[in-house]
Amino acid sequence: TFAQYILSRAETEAMVAKKDEETIKKLIEDLKSDDYMVRYAAMHKLAAEIGDYAVPYMLDLLGDETNDRWRTYVIIALSQMGSQVVLPVIEILNSDKVLQRQNAAVVLGIIGDLRAVADLRRLWEDPKETQEVKEVVKSALRKTTGEDPESSKTPAKELYYQKALMYFQNHPSIIKNYDNTWVVWKWKKDGDAGTLNLEEVPRWLYNYRLAEESCYDALDIDYTFTKVWPVLILTNLAEFNEAAIQFREAAEDQKEALKEMVAKSFGGWVTGCAGGSAALYDALKFAINTNEVPLAVSCLEVLGVVDDGNLLPGGKAASVKGAAAGKAGDGKILLDALKFPDKRVRYAAACALVSIANRSEHWRKNSFQAMQTAVQVLIEALGESGARSILVVSGNNETRNGLVAELVSMNYFAFGSDSKENGYSRAKRFPSDDLFIVDMDIANELTFNFKAEGVDVEAQETFLEALRADFRTREVPVLILCAKDDLARAQKLYSSDAAGFITHPINVEEVRLQLQEIFAKFPPDDKGMATKISAKAAEAVASIDPAFTAFPLREDAKTRDLGDIIAALVAVVEKRPDEVRIPAFKALGRFGTEETIPTITRVIEGKEANAPEVRAAAAMALAGVFPRTKNLLGKDSDTFRILVEAAGPDEPSQAVREAAGMALGAAPLDEEAKYLIFKKVRINK
Repeated sequence: TFAQYILSRAETEAMVAKKDEETIKKLIEDLKSDDYMVRYAAMHKLAAEIGDYAVPYMLDLLGDETNDRWRTYVIIALSQMGSQVVLPVIEILNSDKVLQRQNAAVVLGIIGDLRAVADLRRLWEDPKETQEVKEVVKSALRKTTGEDPESSKTPAKELYYQKALMYFQNHPSIIKNYDNTWVVWKWKKDGDAGTLNLEEVPRWLYNYRLAEESCYDALDIDYTFTKVWPVLILTNLAEFNEAAIQFREAAEDQKEALKEMVAKSFGGWVTGCAGGSAALYDALKFAINTNEVPLAVSCLEVLGVVDDGNLLPGGKAASVKGAAAGKAGDGKILLDALKFPDKRVRYAAACALVSIANRSEHWRKNSFQAMQTAVQVLIEALGESGARSILVVSGNNETRNGLVAELVSMNYFAFGSDSKENGYSRAKRFPSDDLFIVDMDIANELTFNFKAEGVDVEAQETFLEALRADFRTREVPVLILCAKDDLARAQKLYSSDAAGFITHPINVEEVRLQLQEIFAKFPPDDKGMATKISAKAAEAVASIDPAFTAFPLREDAKTRDLGDIIAALVAVVEKRPDEVRIPAFKALGRFGTEETIPTITRVIEGKEANAPEVRAAAAMALAGVFPRTKNLLGKDSDTFRILVEAAGPDEPSQAVREAAGMALGAAPLDEEAKYLIFKKVRINK
C-alpha cells in the first residue's frame, strides 16, 4: 500500500541519518559553539532527528571537569531531548565517574520520567555514594515523584520490582517509542572509564528485555528479594515462548538468523527450573490470574519437570529451606488449574500432576480428589481435535469478557484485548489465530499516523488496515463487533473488509452458527496444536504405572476412569496421527485389556496403512497386555497368525520383527503354538 511505501521510505532514510557517526559528531561539536543559533539548531536536530543514539557521543562532555560551559550545553541538550534519552541516561548512573553520575541525575531530574525513579533511589540508598551526587539525586527524586526521598519508605528494590512488572505487562505508560526502533542500553565498565552499549531488539522482545533488566537490578541490591523471582521467571519464559513462535512462523530464509536468538532464549527455561517450586507456583498464580495462557502452560511444564509435590495440599513439607522455601498448600494453584476455562491450561496441569506424582513416593501412595479430575482432563485431551483460535478486541470490558467466556465454552481458544495497541501486538504475537473479532470503533482507529521527511502526503493506517498489511494477519478473517443499533453503520463502513458482523448483546446460538459458517469458508492453518496436545496426554498416561499409583487407574481398581481411559486410547490408535498413536500404544501396553487385542492386532497387520514404527509400537503394546490376559492365545487365532507373520523372515521391518517376537514371548502359549513359532522363524531350514 502507499502507506507502507511511505513508512518504509521514512524508516530507511531517517534511520541512516539517525545512526550516522559523522552527523552526530558534527552536531556535538556544534553544541560547543559560541554562536547561540548554531547551538540551538544542533540541540533541535539532536532532539528531532537523532535521539538516544547521540547519548554515547555526549559522555565525555557530560563528565568533562575542564569546561563547565560545554558540560552545561550537553545537559541542556539532553534535557530537551526528553524521554527518548531516559534509558541510556539511566545507564550513565552506573559510571565510575562522579561527575557523569551527578550530571546524569541532573538530566533525569529535569526530564522527570518515572522510569528513572528506581535507579535514582538506588543511588540515594547507596552508602558508598558521594554526598554531591546524593544531593542532586534528592532534588531529581523530588521533581519526579513530588516526595522527599528521606520520607519515602519504598526501597529501590521494590521500585525495580514495580518497574519490572510494568515492563512485563507491556504497560503503555512505560513502553515509549519515537521512531519504531527498539533499543536496550547497557553500561559497560571499561577500565577507569565506561561505555554505553546498545542492542537493537525486535519489538516482541523489547518489553521482556527491559523487565528482565529491572529484575536483575532488584536482585543485585538484594538477591534474597524473592518477590521478584516469579516476575523474572515469567519474563524469561515469555522470551523463550516468543522466540519459538517467531522461529516457527519465519520464512525459511529468515530462520538461520533466528536460531541464535532461540538458543539464547532457552535460558528462560533454565531460569524457570532454577527458580524452584515456590517461585514457580507464584509465577503460575500470576499467569492464571492475568489470563496469560501460554505462560501458565510454560510454568506448568517446568513444574512437571522440577516439582516434587511437597507444596501441593497434603504434601509433606517445603521442598527447600531458606528464603525460597514454601509450605504444603502453596501449590494449590496447580489443582485449581485443572478446572481453568482454557483447556490448554487444564491439559498442561493434568500432565504436570502426573509427572509430579510419578516421581513422588508420597503421591504414589496417597491420593486426593484432583487425581480423578486429572484423569478426566487427560481423557479430554486424548480426544483433542484442533480447536480454532479467536482474538476479541474491544474496549468494552463486559462485552469482551462475556464474548470470550462464551467462545471458550464452545471449545474455541479465545483471547481478549482491550485496545488497538494490545490487540495489534497480540495479533502478531499469536499468528496462529483463525479469526479476529474487532469492535467497530477500534477497527477504524488510527494505528499509524506518520509524515515522512520530504514527502507531502501523511501516511495513515487504521487498525483494520494494519492487520491487512501484515503478512501474519492479512489472511485471517475479521468479524466486526457492534451494538444492534449500529449494525447498519458498521455494514456500510466494513462490508468489503469484514467476513461478517456480531451484534451485542450476544445471541450465543447465532454466534455459534455464524462461526461454523465462517470456518467452513476458511480452512484451518493447522500447525499440529491438537496433535501435540493429544500426544502429550498419551505420554502422560503411558508414564503412569498401574501397579503402583494413587490415580484411579490401578489395574485392580475396576474404576469407570480406567474404562474411559482405555476407550479413549483405543479411539486414538484407530484414527489419529502417528505421533499420537505411538505413545497411545505405549499406554495401552500398561492399561489395555483382552478386549483391546483385536484393535491392536489390526494395526500390526496393516502394512500398507501403518508405518513400521506404528506397527512396532502396536506389537509392544500387546507385549504389555498379554501378561494380564486369562486365556491362552490360540494357534488358530488371527492375533497369533499375524504376530507370527510379523516376527518371520518375510517381514521387511527389523523393528516390527523384534517387537512381534517380544509380544509372542509375553503371550500365554501352549507347546504346540511355540513349536509352530520355532518352525516359522527357523534360521536354517
